[in-house]
Amino acid sequence: MSSFYTEQIGSDSILHNKYGIYSRNELEFQIYEGLLTIGELAQIYDLKEYQMVHVLRSLKISQRNNLNDIRTSSPFLTSHMHQVLLGTLLGDAYMKEPKRYQVAHSVNQIDYLYHIAFNLSPFISAIGYGRNNIGEFFFLWTHNHYLFIPYFEKFYSHGKAKKYLRKDIIYELDARGLAYWYMDDGKYNKYGVYLCVGNITFKEGEGFIIALKERFGLECTFQFHNIEKGHYNIYIKAESRKKFFALIEPFIIPSMSYKLKGESPPKTPFSRELVLNYHKDLCSKEKRPIYFSGQDFSEIIHRTSKELYIEKIRNDIITNKQISRTQFRVLPSEDVLREMFSNGKTDQQIADQFKFGRNRIAAVRRSIGIPRKKYRK
Repeated sequence: MSSFYTEQIGSDSILHNKYGIYSRNELEFQIYEGLLTIGELAQIYDLKEYQMVHVLRSLKISQRNNLNDIRTSSPFLTSHMHQVLLGTLLGDAYMKEPKRYQVAHSVNQIDYLYHIAFNLSPFISAIGYGRNNIGEFFFLWTHNHYLFIPYFEKFYSHGKAKKYLRKDIIYELDARGLAYWYMDDGKYNKYGVYLCVGNITFKEGEGFIIALKERFGLECTFQFHNIEKGHYNIYIKAESRKKFFALIEPFIIPSMSYKLKGESPPKTPFSRELVLNYHKDLCSKEKRPIYFSGQDFSEIIHRTSKELYIEKIRNDIITNKQISRTQFRVLPSEDVLREMFSNGKTDQQIADQFKFGRNRIAAVRRSIGIPRKKYRK
């Protein structure tokens, strides 16, 4: 029998080739359900990427998951996700590159950050913990994905590092998006409320005022927040605050409800266990490991990272719980090859026996000076 063949066992196709034995069902599950990339599969099976591609092509498996190697379980942005992205990008979220969304919040707002992660969970690549001169914070970022490009174009259309806020964004907002804007970067005032907009121009601000009036019927003004930095706020007037709160209250999460009452932010009882539970719940919802970065939590959170899934597959290989495995092949010595050729073995027969390609055996035969005509058939 040739060293390259595929056999059908029930609904599964089993490939036998020069690298080893591979199950179509197992590899498809690892690509589409485990969301592993070609490189990750190659590492698991101790192959080079081009060799893994050869295995997948031989089994007629699509070489990538349905989102081209970005490990995202859903290729669609729902209308809900759209509002989360618009609202938070009007606030503190940012995009340093056209295909990736990022946001950071203080440890006191860990509940809100994980709330955003849950709402964008198919696209979340990692969550992390860090410190700076202001204090401790958590951050998240998504996989690179072409679906985020329109958001970069909306908010960074000048091609600069800072956002450029166009009034037409307001016309895309609904009450949910407005709520996320307020949760992300809004502030209660004794009479009205503020929506922070950073260092936009006065012309941009005036456009926002008009758009908020036309879209939601809110009376607003444009005010300085920090003259030295050139930062502005949109101020929703007292006569419109009740209407504004009526619009957004259904979408305000409990940990951010203080923004509706003019109270101080609640202090989160912070602990490693809290972070671990949030992260485990996120991974459980998405049914995949999501990486966590942060020196103070890595030894805990990394138990739920994608390495755990890869480790399971490796253990299954070692304990013979799965079919797919790479078999390391060793060429026979020159003396053994000479003896085999002397006994009438052909290139193909030796290739089949040692699971190498016939061309490889022929090349070795030539290198040790054995004539072609006598032994090659």
